[in-house]
Amino acid sequence: MEGNCAAEAQQPVTDHLQGLDSLTERLTACNDLDTLLTASLEDLSSLFGYDHSFILVPDEEDKRLFTVASHGFPVSGVGSEVATGEGIIGVAAAHRAPIRNAHLGREMIMSRAVRTSIECIGAEQSLQRENSSARPGKCSQPARRSPAGTQPTLGSPVFAE
Repeated sequence: MEGNCAAEAQQPVTDHLQGLDSLTERLTACNDLDTLLTASLEDLSSLFGYDHSFILVPDEEDKRLFTVASHGFPVSGVGSEVATGEGIIGVAAAHRAPIRNAHLGREMIMSRAVRTSIECIGAEQSLQRENSSARPGKCSQPARRSPAGTQPTLGSPVFAE
């Protein structure tokens, strides 16, 4: 497999060692957990460009994650929780692996479109509610039934906001 050496050579190489050194120095000077969490998130933003971040910790049974610190959001998420294995964060925690999603907005739009399609066919009882303030789309097509008339099928509903 050949890489694009010309394109790779033109991209600037960022040296994160100096930032990592600064972060480590600042964290070792922290005397309490609150200061440590605040310093971590502030430096992730100022040194590495992670303007939106949060730290979650698992409960004793490893079934839920609780937000203990956040940075860069209009409203603090401290105290919020997510079940291990549910949603992007819960799946990452369950697999103990990072998940990269460069187009979260697009993923949310697609997820809501699928949810609305399922609601249009009358199968919403199989869905779990998401915690979102966004309003769902409205289906302008009635649910269609399969030839047997017992199971709903996905049609091509038209969505309207």
